[in-house]
Amino acid sequence: MTRGEDPELQPKRKVLQLATPIAKAYVERERRKRHEPEPSPLLSREAFSGQGCLHLREEENDKGILVVNGSVIVHLNPTSLFYLLPMFQGDDDEKILRKVTRTFKVRTAIARQDLADLKADIERIEQGLAPMRGTRVEPLSVSGIGPFRADLTITYRCRPSEVLPHGSPRELTVDEWIKALDNLWNFGVPHVCITGGEPTLREDLVDIIEHASALGMMVGLLTDGERLSSNAFRGRLMDAGLSYVQVSLASDDATIHAKVLGTPDHAKTVNGIEHCLKDSTPVLVNIPITKESEYSVEGTVERLVMMGVRFITVNALDLGDQTAPEWLVAKALERARKAARGRARIFYFGPVCGKAPFRQAPGETEIISELALGDLEWGAGLVSLHLHSDGAVTAGRAHGAVLGNVLTHSWNMIWYHSLLKEVRAKQAEGRRWTALQELGFTGYPLFPGLKASEGTK
Repeated sequence: MTRGEDPELQPKRKVLQLATPIAKAYVERERRKRHEPEPSPLLSREAFSGQGCLHLREEENDKGILVVNGSVIVHLNPTSLFYLLPMFQGDDDEKILRKVTRTFKVRTAIARQDLADLKADIERIEQGLAPMRGTRVEPLSVSGIGPFRADLTITYRCRPSEVLPHGSPRELTVDEWIKALDNLWNFGVPHVCITGGEPTLREDLVDIIEHASALGMMVGLLTDGERLSSNAFRGRLMDAGLSYVQVSLASDDATIHAKVLGTPDHAKTVNGIEHCLKDSTPVLVNIPITKESEYSVEGTVERLVMMGVRFITVNALDLGDQTAPEWLVAKALERARKAARGRARIFYFGPVCGKAPFRQAPGETEIISELALGDLEWGAGLVSLHLHSDGAVTAGRAHGAVLGNVLTHSWNMIWYHSLLKEVRAKQAEGRRWTALQELGFTGYPLFPGLKASEGTK
């Protein structure tokens, strides 16, 4: 009697299904023994419209998240994810359709129309339009497996000759930053913004950008803009894969600019912005609001618009007790929008810190202070995390609670830390998120995007 004729020899489907988790656990144990890195849940590709980039991240429960140009989140159900995964893996339409028709037992014509509609919806989102189908999803209603952006302070130095105080965190070497970027990609972080101090003081900045871009990340640079006036330097950054730059300009008045930011060379900053615009480098300009800079916000916006800047953010510069009150920032934001008169998009993000307080390098037994809900406004700990120059991870730049180190601690310890879980749950309810609900989330708006996330299919 052959195997096919003996019912006792037939595979027992229920037994095999029950054995699957055991088999997966065994494979996972063997992988860990060999120290193999976990595969990244991220895939990236060029935008369908040809402008910008897309990141697809597999989430739990067979769902997914599509990040469009680093500034719009699209929540995907399992069906949409099934269509997009092979698309990001390089399969052509016909191969995708064969997979769909075999899996869902649907006619090819229907599957082809669904695929075309899905692509069309994503292209509309890329162009800042609402999709034809789909329902609106609150941007922070779903807590993902990781943040959508990590800010990397690669140095705290602001001047070439600056000597940091004793006890300040050390700077990771370029090899250590490369390992940190690998870890972030494997953790599912699609977007990094390199900041400081002044990040252009690092001679290995190009190498860091190049590696992040090679992984598939969107890479931004937050700088004072002075070195961007050099065509050779700017060309090296763009050739390495830099996606955009963000430059802080406190005022169109050089005296106010110098007083607020401590960078006296106002002309070089303006020149750097002009050079970026001239060669079509995506540039976002931030106006930090203080009691001094608030008076010149209209003139600053008018100058930026005349230069050709189309994306401007207004932030409260964190100066401790001297930080501008909320009513003053709100007033500055309204004046900035009126000055723009629709010629530029004006965004409001949360407080931007000056120099973060220096900390000792975190240790395994370091006591972590308690975080309050108010400490984690504006997306810190939910849609973004901050990496300090020594690899320490905190919710935001000025938050003192160290959640771990990107080089030495597991992602579960960092992202699912008890200090963040409860806060994220409260934030997702929308209690303190008026500004984020207006923006979509705290990504950098490189290209026109929706004001809230959309779900497709």
